[in-house]
Amino acid sequence: MRPRPGRSPMTAARPARGRRSLALLGLAAALALALPPGAPAAAEGRVRFLSDGLPDGADAFNVLTQGELENCVLLEREVNAAAGSIRAEETLVGTRRAELEGLLREIDAQAGRVDRASAAAVRRHNKLIVHQQGLAVEFNARLPAHNARVGRHHARVDLFNADCAMRHFYAADMRTVRARLLLD
Repeated sequence: MRPRPGRSPMTAARPARGRRSLALLGLAAALALALPPGAPAAAEGRVRFLSDGLPDGADAFNVLTQGELENCVLLEREVNAAAGSIRAEETLVGTRRAELEGLLREIDAQAGRVDRASAAAVRRHNKLIVHQQGLAVEFNARLPAHNARVGRHHARVDLFNADCAMRHFYAADMRTVRARLLLD
């Protein structure tokens, strides 16, 4: 590629930002299409069985017993109940993170405009910095517990996917289990 007059070879060889963005968008779309459509864990940490159950007398490999099915139904209910609180907690973490980033942008924007000769202006700016640092300390202190809760939830999702989601069960057994657990 020959550079245009007045441009360095490095500038001429680099793709335009728009082209790079379109390439990344295409890559993201390709990755989204590559994901399996019937993944055991549904979006946002919820789970489900991948079949409606086998008819009575059907012959199948790896069929859940009623006891295993009962454990799977209870695990499904537990995971799906926790998914709502995890989602709400994730929203709160995102809001706090955005608030901290907004304060950092505000501090950076004000830093060049602070009248360093004015004690009041410096005090206001320092007060904003101390406020942001306090929020950051609080945020960072709560984050490990949040991450641990999310990790435990993901482990329960993985357990359901491994032990329950891909396995067969008889529809009659599911009706029996749901009746025994008073779910219908």
